[in-house]
Order: sequence, then structure tokens, then C-alpha cells
Amino acid sequence: MSFFQHWRLRDPSPGYTVGSANPLFQRPEFAKGVPMDWMVVTDVAKEGLARAIEKDEGVKPDPSRHPLLRKARGFIESVVLYMKLPFPGVPMDAEHLTTNVVTLLPTSRGTVTLRSTKPEDAPKIQLNYLATEVDKHVYRDGLRQMTRLMLGTDFGKKYIAGESVPEALAPLGAEPLSLDDDDAKLDHRLALTAGTTWHPSGTCAMGKVVDAELRVRGVEGLRVVDASVFPVPLSAHIQAPVYGLAEQAAAIIAGKA
Repeated sequence: MSFFQHWRLRDPSPGYTVGSANPLFQRPEFAKGVPMDWMVVTDVAKEGLARAIEKDEGVKPDPSRHPLLRKARGFIESVVLYMKLPFPGVPMDAEHLTTNVVTLLPTSRGTVTLRSTKPEDAPKIQLNYLATEVDKHVYRDGLRQMTRLMLGTDFGKKYIAGESVPEALAPLGAEPLSLDDDDAKLDHRLALTAGTTWHPSGTCAMGKVVDAELRVRGVEGLRVVDASVFPVPLSAHIQAPVYGLAEQAAAIIAGKA
């Protein structure tokens, strides 16, 4: 999942964002890509995570054995963009930054099923985001971390006036995030405004649908070579792993692996 927010600058006149008069953003390197300096991947507090795991699994997890607890993991990716990312009905301007909180290692599982017996019909895709308490806990932690950066640090206090919520969401009860938000408010905002990163994987998981050579079980002459064969979520972007997978698959198919 992704969760984008627009943060209003206290003083946009120095030209911190794309769309401003700052000549920096007129340079060729800003014509493509994403205007940012860094992204950070962080863990979450283990105590709250353990309680979420217990709620999902029905038993208290062993911190030394559970795969989400026994070592530090990359659960949350935080990004600050030097622009107001436009959305339908929300135009770009030079007065806001955009942040994005992405959760990695989700425990919720979606489905891809047939819509009909007609091959031209698109499949039914149920992403099933935030179906587990672990995923909700991780996302709340990520939103609170981003809110502390924007409102509770020296940087935030100097540059950020607050979050701007799209007007269309106000009638639905969407409110700007603050430093003391409870779980209910964060869950409501997530339900209203979270979206996809377009990085799904696992629907043809190795060991279940395909074998170790990417051959679909029970189907002669068919292989799958894309992110759908990953058997577990990755705490990373999937582009580089897909490149590696494709190179390995080419070697397997050519008989060189």
C-alpha cells in the first residue's frame, strides 16, 4: 500500500518544490523521475507488533522464533517529495510537499480469481489491504513517524504549517493528522485515502503454482517469469529482484542453470 499526504509549507517563496519559480527545477534532470533526495526504510517497535501478531494468530508469539520479531526488519518506507503530487480533483501547486508512507512485508493476503469462463474477461482482483492487525499496526506506526517528522522535529517546525486534506474528503470525516492521533482516527484516514503501489506479487507463488524452474504445475510448456512467483513479500522495491529473476529464468530456459 501507499499513503500520500500533502503538507503545507510555512513559506513557499524560496522555491522548495517543482512548480515554483526556482530555476533548479527547470534543469533537464528534473524533467523525469521523482524529485526527492532520499527514502528511508525502518523497523517498528516490537512490543506493539507482538500484540498485533497475537491478535491475528491467536497465540502469543515467541520473539526469538517468529519471523517478524526475531530480528530487525524493513517494515516501513518513508519518502518526502519536493512537489505537490497531483491527484484527480487536487491540482499541483508550489505551496506543498508530498510524503508517501509505504508498508513492506504485508501479512494480509488478496486473491486473483476468474471472473467468468470467457478468456477476454479481466480477472477479479481483491487486494484485501489492511485485513490483519499486523498491517494496521505497521501503518499506524508509519503515519505517526511521518507526522513526527513533519510536525515534531526542528525541520518540521521550521518549514511545515500542517497537513492539507483534499476538500472532497472533508464530508467523509477526513481530518489533518496531528501528533496525538488515536488508532481510530488513523484507521479511518487509511480506509479513506490509502492506495496501491502497483507492486503486487505472489499470485503464482513458487512452491504452490510454479516449481523451482518456474514451470506451472500441471500445465505442459508454460512458465511464469515475473513478480507473481515470489513466494514471500520482499521488504524492498520489486524491480531489481524481477531483473534477477528474469536473468535466472533465461539461463534455466536456455539450459545453462
